Amino acid sequence: MQRLSSVKSFFTRIRLTTYLALAVVTIVTYFILTYTIDDFWQSYLSNALATMVGILIGVPVTIWIASIQEQETEIERRNRILGLLRRELLVNFGQLAGWGRHEDKRIEVSTLSEFLRDELWVAASSADELKWIKDSNLLSELANAYSSIRMVKSMADKYYNLSQFFGKQTSPRVVHHVWDMLENGVPLALEDISHVLKSIKLPGDKEEEK
Repeated sequence: MQRLSSVKSFFTRIRLTTYLALAVVTIVTYFILTYTIDDFWQSYLSNALATMVGILIGVPVTIWIASIQEQETEIERRNRILGLLRRELLVNFGQLAGWGRHEDKRIEVSTLSEFLRDELWVAASSADELKWIKDSNLLSELANAYSSIRMVKSMADKYYNLSQFFGKQTSPRVVHHVWDMLENGVPLALEDISHVLKSIKLPGDKEEEK
């Protein structure tokens, strides 16, 4: 749709330019035939006219080509960033789903925190690479998914530290509260990740599904 809109806009500019060029041609031709007799000036004005028409038509074409190239570059960068983020989200989804199926989740809580990843998201944000993702809804879904991942990672770290290093100094009620937040947070994170993964569309996805 974006490419079709660009093509329509291009032909609109060409039509306007052509009308303008025809008007200029008519006026200059009338001037040459009416007011000039010398062959030199007729030749000079004819060449100048041809150059002018070439510029009037050539400039919009050049601008359009540059615009298309810029759009393709933006699309390539967007796809590259989304491809990297999708792989990172898939890793996190696998870790969270695996932990949810584990028989003794409390033992595996330390590994859960270690294997959850958000480095690519942080790097893309810091390098201003997220600007290539023009879809505000998709950006919001990505932010929600990574926020849920960070929350689970934080709760896993807190639970592990409270249960392993503080011992009797920590109220069992506090430990239980952190554990509840962790258990409830994992399904929410899985839901957020699953939602955004469905929203990420990249070239070749349809072919892979087939």
